[in-house]
Amino acid sequence: MTLTKLADAEYLLESVVLGVEEYYVGVGEAPGVWSGRWAGELGLVGMVEADELRSLLDGVDPVSGEGLTVGLPDRKVRAVDVTFSAPKSVSVLWALGSGPVADAVMQAHGEAVATALGFLEGHASVARRQVDGVRGRVATEGLAVAGFVHRTSREGDPQLHSHCLTVNLTRRVEDGRVVALDCWPLYGWARAAGSVYQAELQRSLSLRLGVEWGPDRSNTREIAGFEPGQLRVFSKRSALIEAELERMGAAGVADPGVRARLDDVASLATRAAKDRGLTPNALVDRWKDEAARTGLPVGGALDRAVCFGAPDVEAPSFETLAGLLVDPDAGLCARSARFSEADVVEHLCAHAAGRLALEEIEEYAFRFLSSDAVVRLVPKAEGRGMREWSTVAHRALEDRVVALVDQVASRHRPALADAAVLEAAEVGVVLGADQREAVGVVCGAGGGVRCVLAPAGFGKTAMVATGSRVAAGAGRPVLGVATTAKAVAELDGAGVDSMTIAALRRAFDRDGPLEEGTVLVLDEVSQASTRDAETVLAAVAGCTDGELWVLGDPRQGQPVLAGGLADHLAGKVAAGEVPGGVLVENRRQVDGEDREALRLLRDGGAEASQTIRTEQGWEHDCGSPSASRDNLADTAVADMGRHGPDRVAVLCVSHSDAEDLANRIRHRLTADGVIRGPALEGQGWAGPRQFQEGDRVLFHTRYAGRDSGIVNGTTATIESVEPTGLTVRLDTKPATRHSTRPDTRPDQEGDVSRVVIVEAGFVVGTRPDGSPNLSHAWARTIDGAQGGTWQTAHLLGTPALDQYRGYVGQSRSREPTHTWNTTPAPAVDHGGIPADDREPAEQVLVALNRTPDASLAANSDPYTLDRELRTLIDEHEAVLADRPPDQTEQIAAAEGAVDHAQLNHAAATGQLDQARASRDNVNPLGLLTREGRAERRVLDLNIEQAQQQYEDTLTPLTEAEAALTRALASQTDRADFDRAEGWRSTEVVDLQRRLDDHWAHVAVTCAQADDPLAYGVDVLRRSLAHHTDRLDLLDQQIPPDRSRELTDARHDLAAAVDGRDRASQDLRDARNRLEAATASRWRAQPIETAAAQADIGISVGQLRDFTTVEVRLRPVVDQLTQHQQARQAIIDAVAPEQGELTRSTTVLRNALESTLHDRVEAMVLDPPEHLVRALGALPETDDGRDAWRRHAAAIEHRIDTGALTPGTVRHDIHARWHISIANNPLPPIPASPTRTLDSTPLPGRLHRGTDLSL
Repeated sequence: MTLTKLADAEYLLESVVLGVEEYYVGVGEAPGVWSGRWAGELGLVGMVEADELRSLLDGVDPVSGEGLTVGLPDRKVRAVDVTFSAPKSVSVLWALGSGPVADAVMQAHGEAVATALGFLEGHASVARRQVDGVRGRVATEGLAVAGFVHRTSREGDPQLHSHCLTVNLTRRVEDGRVVALDCWPLYGWARAAGSVYQAELQRSLSLRLGVEWGPDRSNTREIAGFEPGQLRVFSKRSALIEAELERMGAAGVADPGVRARLDDVASLATRAAKDRGLTPNALVDRWKDEAARTGLPVGGALDRAVCFGAPDVEAPSFETLAGLLVDPDAGLCARSARFSEADVVEHLCAHAAGRLALEEIEEYAFRFLSSDAVVRLVPKAEGRGMREWSTVAHRALEDRVVALVDQVASRHRPALADAAVLEAAEVGVVLGADQREAVGVVCGAGGGVRCVLAPAGFGKTAMVATGSRVAAGAGRPVLGVATTAKAVAELDGAGVDSMTIAALRRAFDRDGPLEEGTVLVLDEVSQASTRDAETVLAAVAGCTDGELWVLGDPRQGQPVLAGGLADHLAGKVAAGEVPGGVLVENRRQVDGEDREALRLLRDGGAEASQTIRTEQGWEHDCGSPSASRDNLADTAVADMGRHGPDRVAVLCVSHSDAEDLANRIRHRLTADGVIRGPALEGQGWAGPRQFQEGDRVLFHTRYAGRDSGIVNGTTATIESVEPTGLTVRLDTKPATRHSTRPDTRPDQEGDVSRVVIVEAGFVVGTRPDGSPNLSHAWARTIDGAQGGTWQTAHLLGTPALDQYRGYVGQSRSREPTHTWNTTPAPAVDHGGIPADDREPAEQVLVALNRTPDASLAANSDPYTLDRELRTLIDEHEAVLADRPPDQTEQIAAAEGAVDHAQLNHAAATGQLDQARASRDNVNPLGLLTREGRAERRVLDLNIEQAQQQYEDTLTPLTEAEAALTRALASQTDRADFDRAEGWRSTEVVDLQRRLDDHWAHVAVTCAQADDPLAYGVDVLRRSLAHHTDRLDLLDQQIPPDRSRELTDARHDLAAAVDGRDRASQDLRDARNRLEAATASRWRAQPIETAAAQADIGISVGQLRDFTTVEVRLRPVVDQLTQHQQARQAIIDAVAPEQGELTRSTTVLRNALESTLHDRVEAMVLDPPEHLVRALGALPETDDGRDAWRRHAAAIEHRIDTGALTPGTVRHDIHARWHISIANNPLPPIPASPTRTLDSTPLPGRLHRGTDLSL
């Protein structure tokens, strides 16, 4: 399935809306048909009318004529062409099979398109709405689609396909407003929808016609019984598009939007004007002739050849498919650590092979994503991507790798040599200061993992060569490893004995642990997959005193399989957890402007980098894709003449691009006589290849066994060609430990090791995946060139580049790399889609700004930190569980018991002493009398009783004192425990706060990414409560606002000062009057004198009172001012955190509000216990259920706000009454029958038995 945005309205109206006679219906094709939920809402059903489509594309209701887009900005994209294409074998069966079979095929295609389009509408018909600065996706009324079925390609081949012209408008459910679609989900679900179409088509044809299917290739299967060559005859258009896509590097592009845009461009670049005379009726004779030439039967013979078999239609079990989804070699996480729900659907369709209906596929996908086999990942904050998961198995692999890194890094290794030895190791090598420091890092004392992560060309190779000599001098074995043979060759060239990681894995399994003390050097770490990382780290961990040196650049090309080690180690180095050497000088590029442009590109400044390169004349656009490629070839050939072919690199993203560029270079070199003589044909990436004398070749696999030294990446020049094979001269002496090698002979200079005979069987053969063993070395892929250095390089710029590949491509040569920017330009014709009008450099710039996600899935797994923090909490709480119990109450009780026992003992002692004293005070002579003796007996009895009471108090006192001693000792133990372990309680509180902060951050991120329920509503609620509590704590830090008091105090102080000033003035005036009255020369003025004296007294009192008030108020004002200033300082200090918490709280509240409806709808399907407890069972009627929903929403809203918890929800009699009334409405009151008014007076009617009871 492909998606193409239609951006130009006028073009649409001229080329599409005229569709009945122009393109979308065309000659001999059926008229279009409306589909989609929104089309039905608009009243658009049945055949598509041109005026209807014209109106809707213009934003006008086709039925009412009402404007739908009033107030909306102009839409650049008016519609999206969603195209479903049948496999070539299905189209050929339709074209050449019998009439009934052709009808069945056509019906199956139509039903598959309808199913896939419904699937796409169900998942991707959304719009966007912004609330409080957060943009989220909202539900819509669906799509309006005008569908057109076509049966032939532009080249006249049979090709069943349907154009589903999807109008870029829809109506939002929540507010009824017509808005543009959010097209991102369309691209995200496009491949899955295409897989659904293929799966439904396979299922339908298997059931209808009994066809069987071949192996899955890119989510498509061909009908068994057709030979590839037979289908190729009818695939002229597909061959062109596939070659164009391969040239553009679409293979390996994971981003669905980017892949879809590449599909658009490739389709347009290969499009020819459609011949309207090529109708199926006119073409059938040509098709039969082509079939006859390939031995393909037609009609009933074709039916019998490929139909009416016994295909396996038994549905595979969920367990079987789930096992395939988690398979480490071919499952969801084989090539990427992350996957989406759409990826799951796509894989299920591919594995099911038409044996599952869509409902079963979606059920399996839901079960899988709800199972314990997957881990939900935190989405990206911007919310434009798809929801992502990883498998538990892959996360376990990542966890093992992370643990191994920590294990090896925790080893303390002594320095390999002192400063003098390090200096001696530089003899014959010129190292810069940064390289010497890096050698010191890898050879110095420290952990078992050392990293030198630096850009390309900064001298890592020379540095590690010196470091390895130091290690060898210290008696340490040194072994280099890398993912690619090219990187291994670079290490070998630096004097480090090396092997690929695959070879290390085999050696480890065969020979056991590495030699004691081995230093393992991992080069080009960015290309190491996570599985390779485990191999390397396990080898070092299993080696006694082993060390790991890691070299590379995390911002260069990434591994083919799922990776992330480079990014993880870069984070460790940045955090200071792993020693990291820093190289600061670019030693490869000779031009300063080139170095600056590369620095900018690597740091994410693609636009500034491209500006420099454009100003320097290193960016080229020759007007057309072909002209740019030709000029690249011309310039590359000229450079080869100056520097030699082996010192010039021509780089591109894909192998097919490399073959195209190689063809252009070979054409020029053949004309110059460099390439000549007979040719030996071999396999290529996009078709057969010719190898001649003078050609340069690139090996893609090992030749002549593991000891030959010829590996993937080896290059050579053909010296002669014979039917039995090629005689080639290797560019470098093969890396082999053997003195002799097979199939070698001496060259003119006597060096037998560089001349090799390559047998013809190897040339024509392929690797297990079908790719060639050998290709032309005139051009190569960027990924294969990583780690290499050339004198000059030329890069083919295409939209398939990204920041990492672009940086690798532009940093391979010493001289500035020339980039030739190309974007295929379409020839717009009937039904053509307007091309992107941006210049090639603009499109390449967009590609260079795209940064692949090179991180471990562990970085997006919230349970990683959750487990870490909970483990620490459990460890602390396990220790705290042994804390001696608090004996405060026991001590108080024991002390009371001792006091009570002591009082009883003292009382008993006093009674005993008193009894003894009473007996001692008896007159001895009284014993001579009977009464005296009786009294003595009584006193003795009293003593005995007192003695017994005394002894009875000893035991309780002893026990109480012992209990007190034990309690005090236990309390002492508790105090000792608190001194030793009490910090753990504080640590638990801090860890719990970090855990709450972590999940709150996860919840906010999910809400901002429009995925608020990613981890359930409870996480949202707890996060909102946590944010609210933190805001409350911040509010508590802010002192109370005393501004009103300060205002009043300042007012009172100002009044006191004003009163004091007035009193002072009045005092001066009164004194002046007194002085004037007493200073009269003629006679005294007693009245004036008395008045003045009285005023003086009043003024003095007022002055005293106002001064007292002023003195009292000034420190109050100062204190209040300082209080308010301190308060404002605290407000300013907490404002950033408070603002962030306030925004996050708003996001969480909005998330709970926006999901309330969907949550309640889900509860209707499976009512939770607390709602059943409050509202009763779900009613049976629609009205009853609506009432139940309303009350359930009210309860859930109160739980969301913290006013309730599910555990505190109680039986709600009022809600139940309302629900019961709605579920069982009262029957209508029957109308009174028509009758004659009885004029008999009421009393007269009573005796006739009128019943007045209620």
